[in-house]
Amino acid sequence: DADNNTSDIIVTASATAGGVKKMDASFSAVSLDQEALKSSGLTASADVLKASPGVFIESSGGPGAGANIEVVGFPSNSLSPYATFQLNGSSLFPMAGQTYLDGDLWLRPDDTIQRVELVQGGPGVLYGDGQPGLTANYILKRGTDKTSGSLGVSYGTENYVRVDGFLSGPVIKSAGINGTIGGYWNQGDGIRNPQFPADKGGQLTATLSKKWSTGSGLLYVRYVDLSDEFVTDTPITLNPDGSFSPFPGFSPLTGTMSSKANQILNIPISPCTGTGCLPGTRRIDQEDGRGVQTITFGGELHQDFGRIEFVDNLNVNLGVAHMSALYSSPVNPQSLSTFVNARIASNKLTGITGVNAYFTSDGSVAPLDTNIMEAEVRSMRQRFYSVSNELHLSYELFPGNTLTVGNRTAFYGVDLLLYTGSNILLQAKNNPSQVQVSLTNGVNTWQLTNSQGFVNGPTVAQHNTGNALNSAFFASDSWRFGGFLLDFGVREEIQDFDEDVQTSASTNLTGNALNLWGTGKYLTAGSTRYKYDRSALSWTVGLNYTFAPSFSAYLRANKGVHFLSFSDVTGLPVNNYGPTQKAYNYQGGIKFNSSFLYADISGFYRTFRNVPVQITGIPIPGTTTTGIGTIVYGSNTYGLQYSLVLTPFNGFTLSAMGDWAIGKYTQSDGCIFYTGVTPPVTYCVAADNFTGKRLARQPEFQTRISPAYKLNTNWGSVKVWGNFEYVGNRWSDMLQAQALPHYYDVSAGIQTTIGDRWEFTISGTNLTNQIGVTEENPRVAFGSGVPAPGTQLARSIDGREVLFQAKFKF
Repeated sequence: DADNNTSDIIVTASATAGGVKKMDASFSAVSLDQEALKSSGLTASADVLKASPGVFIESSGGPGAGANIEVVGFPSNSLSPYATFQLNGSSLFPMAGQTYLDGDLWLRPDDTIQRVELVQGGPGVLYGDGQPGLTANYILKRGTDKTSGSLGVSYGTENYVRVDGFLSGPVIKSAGINGTIGGYWNQGDGIRNPQFPADKGGQLTATLSKKWSTGSGLLYVRYVDLSDEFVTDTPITLNPDGSFSPFPGFSPLTGTMSSKANQILNIPISPCTGTGCLPGTRRIDQEDGRGVQTITFGGELHQDFGRIEFVDNLNVNLGVAHMSALYSSPVNPQSLSTFVNARIASNKLTGITGVNAYFTSDGSVAPLDTNIMEAEVRSMRQRFYSVSNELHLSYELFPGNTLTVGNRTAFYGVDLLLYTGSNILLQAKNNPSQVQVSLTNGVNTWQLTNSQGFVNGPTVAQHNTGNALNSAFFASDSWRFGGFLLDFGVREEIQDFDEDVQTSASTNLTGNALNLWGTGKYLTAGSTRYKYDRSALSWTVGLNYTFAPSFSAYLRANKGVHFLSFSDVTGLPVNNYGPTQKAYNYQGGIKFNSSFLYADISGFYRTFRNVPVQITGIPIPGTTTTGIGTIVYGSNTYGLQYSLVLTPFNGFTLSAMGDWAIGKYTQSDGCIFYTGVTPPVTYCVAADNFTGKRLARQPEFQTRISPAYKLNTNWGSVKVWGNFEYVGNRWSDMLQAQALPHYYDVSAGIQTTIGDRWEFTISGTNLTNQIGVTEENPRVAFGSGVPAPGTQLARSIDGREVLFQAKFKF
């Protein structure tokens, strides 16, 4: 995937603007330029991270954003708390782990990106967010003094259309100020066609830059407006041997619960009174999907005063993230009659003489043997702002030794409005209709659903506002002596925020007990103030020894911290958040480079302590109340990771990267601390103790093998590439009840250039249409046991997609 040019300079997580050579870096570092990004088949933001060994991306949630990102040995279980996305060295939201503000929302590869650098651990714990996991730094192209550019048009599977453009050149030639402007617009039905646009929007980036003899400056501005379909678990058949196969009428590769029939939904969110009244609603349009509208601007200043070097990065990011989507529910697909009988029993209804069921799309009768499923409707809107600045001052103490001190300070905040848990009744098929159901005993009529198929109102109605300050002072030293390069550093960081969470209550929102669908939560007057104020120390030390220009070895040890986010503290006891999460990483490896082979092979041991996880919707033992349960745990992981590039003859490369690792949970004692009741209660069950179990979602072995061949001719060139990705066996849950089988994915492409102007590319992903399940029943109750063979809810990677692009360069 990445090239093997050992002269590559890695600037991410580097103390100085000069960076460090890839061969000298005592940590895992990968650099991908435009050509490498295209030939690797990594076009989505999260998928780009696959080029870093030991990173597993669950990019099965849709075409754009919201992927679960797993860094080997980092026990995240979902979302992406251990992955930070940066633009020119600045993170766009400085709180990893804030729900629905994943870094891949903001950064999508396009022709404005010069390269992407991927750094795991190492000195990453000192700078920026202090990320102990993975940092992905998107570095913008700078303008040139000669006008150039490109225009590309792409067409792909399911009517996908994309237009790319880029222009670079002098802006004020006499002053040496150059600029760029570029971006893309796209729209498509999606491989999981919801019967409305699944992808739409685009982004535009402009820069101004100038170089002078002792430094450089850069200003940039970006506008992003993107919306993508978001997909969770869909019906699938679990076979007795543990494999998965399609559920009748629903393809795991192309199926979706969304449809034109359920595109527009009105979530009941506020109670009403009076005969025949209707509760207040919140309208959602699934075409809005999951996305972001944001404007970002910033700058970078570098000045070299001889023995003193000054580097400053400023970033301001303002906007709103949104989601209107269907999530899977904890209930597996079943017949409509089974659903009805269960509701009759749970509501203790007697003497039922009639069942009326209709498809809401056309009003036709829904037979009782219809396969149905429940889907959760989620609506989220989160306004955010972030202002961050990072300053580095480096001083050459003596030849070969440079001391760097600095500060990173960020102010940021959110205003989150969230409704979750409102289930609707759907056909268990692709692009389903909702089902409306009522019951009668000849005297009363009970509505199991409303006219849009809602089974219940929200189980969570949440409005949070929070403002935060994060500030870190750091000092590091880099000392080159003989064949050694030693670096070490410390970072003292504070995280201080206040969050106000509006109170909520539960009732029958319709005021009519015959409307069995009407129970739900709604926002009330008043709020609870959460205050989080922590400080912690991080450190790192690394040693690289160069035996020869082509061979080096390194050792690295570092400690990082992970503070809680606004989302993490919501629902916890006020001002009682437990100890700060700590991560320790110990790693050693070798690097070798020749005209024939580049290799970076390392072994690691990673340990975590004080990791909290919240589990919702579990009945509190001894009560009928459901609360928020919190478990605190740790983990230990050891393993190997590798990155290899073989060049046996001119024009041909064979690269391979991956990892083998054994990660297990520690610190668990089977106890869950429940809040949402007074007083809070701790309940312990031996069967819920997952100490010694494998880390959820992380494969024991994974690899990515990529051959490529480029042939130069007198009229241009032809490049052919392929990618084979293998993901080993995993567990979907922390108790090792839900096994996920291994799978593979094959992608390939061919690119032809004609002269200096024209470039034609055709590429495809999952060419063999493999079912690759990345999660199974993630919303079932914790400790619910091993799923029985039969119909389940699970999420597979997408089916085959093909894309053609024609590009003109000038």
